[in-house]
Amino acid sequence: MKQKSQNRIYFSWIFTLIFLTFSMLFLGCGAPGTSEEGIQIIDALDVPTQVVKFEVLTADGVLTHNKVQLVSMLKGVLGSEAITNDSGQATITINRQTIEDLNDNDLLYLYTESTINSSVLLDNFGANSKTLLKDQAKLRSFFGRASDTKGSIDFFKPILTTNPLLSKRAKINHFSNSKFIILEEQLKNANIISAPLTPNNLPNFSGSQLSQILNLHTAIETEIKRPSSDTAKKFLLISNATKAIIEDDLSSFILDSNNFPINQPLLILLELQESSGSTITNEFRSLLPSLSERISRDLTSELFSDSIPSDSAFELNAIVQNLKTVSVQDIEESIQIDLNIDPISSEDPIILSTTTLIHQVQFMTTKTSLQGASLRMNPTVVKARGKSIAGLIFSTTP
Repeated sequence: MKQKSQNRIYFSWIFTLIFLTFSMLFLGCGAPGTSEEGIQIIDALDVPTQVVKFEVLTADGVLTHNKVQLVSMLKGVLGSEAITNDSGQATITINRQTIEDLNDNDLLYLYTESTINSSVLLDNFGANSKTLLKDQAKLRSFFGRASDTKGSIDFFKPILTTNPLLSKRAKINHFSNSKFIILEEQLKNANIISAPLTPNNLPNFSGSQLSQILNLHTAIETEIKRPSSDTAKKFLLISNATKAIIEDDLSSFILDSNNFPINQPLLILLELQESSGSTITNEFRSLLPSLSERISRDLTSELFSDSIPSDSAFELNAIVQNLKTVSVQDIEESIQIDLNIDPISSEDPIILSTTTLIHQVQFMTTKTSLQGASLRMNPTVVKARGKSIAGLIFSTTP
């Protein structure tokens, strides 16, 4: 019995020694959360973060040394301003509690403006750049509901724009600003605002007005997707004019009636959007073919693709091709168009856009007829407004 007891003790020590040896080897090989010496360390991301960060990209060409801010439509500027680097990127840092305290129905947007040190990369590769005047490049990008941002907070990952939805919105450029200008014109027509939205202009929006703004923005993006729509033409007109201001130093040479200096680009563009019945200058008209070629290249650039409203790579390609077919003459003549865009309510039937049709999804399970044609319905799952829904693919046969 004594011999058996000694054997058990012996094997127990052997087992313990083997366990400790393997544990030390595992720690010494650089397991997660350990140093090379096998001493356990705590990663900074393992501690709940007290700040959140937004990585933002600004471009027309790439805009360097521009000021960037995240703005709440109810509370104004959130956190500290950031300055873009030589790649047009900036990181905005905000106290996490500031984001959590936002009203869910609040709306956010990104704002950038040029400083005395700003420049624009005309070829987006840095080989050809141009110095900008202070305030010459002022652009916005609609960032969506505060609830989207609040819902993206990960206590252990401070950079919120790793979230695909927020990353897509964190781009400020001539395309995002064109959508914002069209939105402002519609809000101005509805007497909701009287001047461009900036960090220094904070209207007292009501809850219903915030809902209207959100629905209008959705409607504007839907209209831009429609082939050759008036909104798409205006979208391209404002994009061309933005590029003319930033890259070609045009200001009072866009509209015959324009008296705003180049450091008031938002007023210039808003007037252009509102200027039904006005005429553009010969100088701007002569530049439109060249500007449109540059805009056409931008439409196919990955630098700007997130700012073209689309839900998939396939849809993006179709929308880009449609926008590229809009002629210079159509862009020029769009100045005569009065836009009157109806807000899309979140309670409206879901609308799906394709290259040629907007299908309203109806939940049906039987055949029906449409002007003598048989309507065949195939159950499928489609994606609309970021949500997967059960839907139907329609096809007709005589």
